[in-house]
Amino acid sequence: MNNLLELNHVSKRFGGLVALKEVSMHIPEQAIVGLIGPNGAGKTTLFNIITGLYRPDQGELLLRHQPLPVGMPHKIAQHGIARTFQNIRLFNNLTVLENILVGRHMRSQASVLGAILNTKRTRLEEKNIREKALFFLNYVGLTHRAHDYAKVLSYGDQRRLEIARALATEPQLLALDEPAAGMNIKERNDLALLIQQIQQDGTAVLVIEHDVKWIMSLCQHITVLNFGEVIAAGDPHAVQNHPKVIEAYLGKGQHHAA
Repeated sequence: MNNLLELNHVSKRFGGLVALKEVSMHIPEQAIVGLIGPNGAGKTTLFNIITGLYRPDQGELLLRHQPLPVGMPHKIAQHGIARTFQNIRLFNNLTVLENILVGRHMRSQASVLGAILNTKRTRLEEKNIREKALFFLNYVGLTHRAHDYAKVLSYGDQRRLEIARALATEPQLLALDEPAAGMNIKERNDLALLIQQIQQDGTAVLVIEHDVKWIMSLCQHITVLNFGEVIAAGDPHAVQNHPKVIEAYLGKGQHHAA
């Protein structure tokens, strides 16, 4: 399988703290990849570098073998990497549909002049944007909530809406920051099914998650960080039984992964 995204020898320092040290990893096309590690391992820092919030001190990011512009979230999004956040960031006083329209407008080609003059081309594009937004609402099962305010949705539905808004940008890679945090068992299971459907429909997914058992059942490939370094990478079985992973999560002397 070809790699969609490659990170080569990525390092990041905050003052005297080395957050990432020579991190290399890859995300294959149309794969679900997990990024795990104990608290403080560097997961969020790496995630923020991939999505453009941080600029690495050294190393390179390649998207389909082409250099990715680092430290520029809008450029990263234009190149086809969309993300959600650990703390849900919706426009609470907009409707569910309006939230997705915001995401979809990133793909708009309309000019300012066209919008002012309300040209036929602009009207057609707005129609297409709305149709796409409704498609993604249906995709995540929220069509019946289209005209409700985002703030009145349940926690699980807010997560789904955030994913739908990210999908509306039609990304090549969807990066999910602890998407199952705070969910009950049913919501976690439903979320796993949605992520698997996204992958089957052609979008690669990167997931940070503290629930190791959930990640192991969801992902085809997992990278493990500890103290800013990659300590293991591979399929779930290999990672789960890797001595360094067992030690990182359970301490020395343990013989099985949690």
